[in-house]
Amino acid sequence: MKNKLGFRQKIILSHIFLFVVFIAFAFPFITKSVQRIVFNSLHVSTSYLVNLLEKARNEQQILTLLKDADDYIFFHVSLFNDKGEVLYDSSLKQVTKRESINPLTHSEVVDALGHKIVYFIGYNKQEAEKLAYITLPFHISNQTYILRTAIPFSQMHEFTYEFEMWFLAFCFLAMLFFAAITWLIFHRINYPIQQIIRAIKPYQLGVETVINPIVLSDSIDEKDQFYQLAQTLNSLSEHLRLHIKQIIDERNEKEAILDSLGEGVIAVDAEMHIRYINFMASKMLRLSKKDVLGNVFTFVSEETSSANLLNKCRQLLESCQRKRALLTDSMIVINGKKKYIDLIAAPKNHRSGAIVVLQDKTSHYKVLEMGKDFVANASHELRTPITIITGFAETLQDLPDLPRDVVMEITEKIVRNCQRMDSLVKNLLTLADLENLPPSRFTECDVVAIVETCRQVVLSLYEKAKIHVEKSEESILVAADPDILELAIINLLDNAAKYSSPPAEILVQIAQSSEEVSITIQDKGIGIPAADLEHIFERFYTVDKAHSRRLGGAGLGLSIVKTIIENHHGVISVKSEMGVGTTFTILLPKLKRIVPI
Repeated sequence: MKNKLGFRQKIILSHIFLFVVFIAFAFPFITKSVQRIVFNSLHVSTSYLVNLLEKARNEQQILTLLKDADDYIFFHVSLFNDKGEVLYDSSLKQVTKRESINPLTHSEVVDALGHKIVYFIGYNKQEAEKLAYITLPFHISNQTYILRTAIPFSQMHEFTYEFEMWFLAFCFLAMLFFAAITWLIFHRINYPIQQIIRAIKPYQLGVETVINPIVLSDSIDEKDQFYQLAQTLNSLSEHLRLHIKQIIDERNEKEAILDSLGEGVIAVDAEMHIRYINFMASKMLRLSKKDVLGNVFTFVSEETSSANLLNKCRQLLESCQRKRALLTDSMIVINGKKKYIDLIAAPKNHRSGAIVVLQDKTSHYKVLEMGKDFVANASHELRTPITIITGFAETLQDLPDLPRDVVMEITEKIVRNCQRMDSLVKNLLTLADLENLPPSRFTECDVVAIVETCRQVVLSLYEKAKIHVEKSEESILVAADPDILELAIINLLDNAAKYSSPPAEILVQIAQSSEEVSITIQDKGIGIPAADLEHIFERFYTVDKAHSRRLGGAGLGLSIVKTIIENHHGVISVKSEMGVGTTFTILLPKLKRIVPI
């Protein structure tokens, strides 16, 4: 691609073009003017000779004067009378016979007889060359004579050529001078423009992200239009910079909001190029964000859950753009774990693309399933003692004469199952209360005192148990509801004693750091299988259902403990090894006091 000419180059070339046009139109005029000058000079010289001849008294004196003036400036001189007869010719030594001229070949003489001054160029046979003539009439003693003078046309041509060359040289020098002056003037005028361009160029080339301030030289007056232009561009640049910054900030804010969403978001244009994908969407689809941005949303032929989800997204995006309507769908994705994904696709305005939102509804469906399981487990846990009680009650009703010791045994079992139902109902009510624990119930509590109280309660139930407490300080404070925190610790101590061979050995360690308080309960019991560790805090989950039922457990104790700890903004974790023992660790936020200044 050819480089385009600059502004100054265009001006200089325009001057050269105008100069050539001027010369082309002026040259014929210059040639005519030079010829006119030559003829005027010839006319003046001829008139001077005529004035000299008019002093003669007769024709003989005229001829004498002409012969004496033979060395005059003229190359050729002729004299005619009013009859057109040749009286004198400088190309002839002597005129022997007077002959009248032919008007067809010497029309200039005939015109001169009509008292006209005639200029013409003709060929002279005697001189064998082209001459420039002038004929001039004059009168002596009432006699009319015609004087014809001539100079070589080559001399006239040489003079004309020399004049033209000097004219061309002058015009060329004038053009160079004018072009140089024009160049300097435009350089002076163009210098502020170059400064402005140099300031803007890095932004245009992408080297700079903002337009640098335009600073003109001190020689530019503040009233100058270029100075005002620079100030206007600076103001525009600042507004543009602020506007771009605002757009970038808004974009970053929107991206941050979208990246923080729990839903996946994908935006495409009308050609199905991916213009945006947030972190959650890339995670769900198992795609790298940098690898897909700007690329076409392609169809994947693999038969995997991620590929199926990707193809479903593409299908919804295409369909919603084609139908110009909001479309929804759902599917189950299995990537190690079963996930329920809801998809919502909506077209953008002006047919500029579409957006699809991927919502992970796994937790929602899990809550529904947990609710179903909870009802089923609660029903099962209640049905078992009710069935036992019903059976024994019917036995007593059908066999009223049973021995007293048998009746006592049956009655004892009925009471025990009633107590089991009562305990189950209380635990369920406790769970319900814990779900809506008000902050007003939290007070400043001493963890060491709470653990000691719990220790005494458990020792009263398991007299042979050995519970040893290690504490880093005598008093460690937390913000808690003391009643339900006691319930959680009693549950853990009770489980440690219940699932240990007597006498149970339990170690409780209480310590604090700058940010949190830790309570560790370690036993040497039967342990928990590794496969069950992640489920033990679930409601109604029991490791050994027969053993738990024999001990009166319904699988709600650890669920209650976890709920209590989480309501205290803490966490609980467990480590266990079969045949070695189990360790529960509770981490609670440390009570922060405001020190008065």
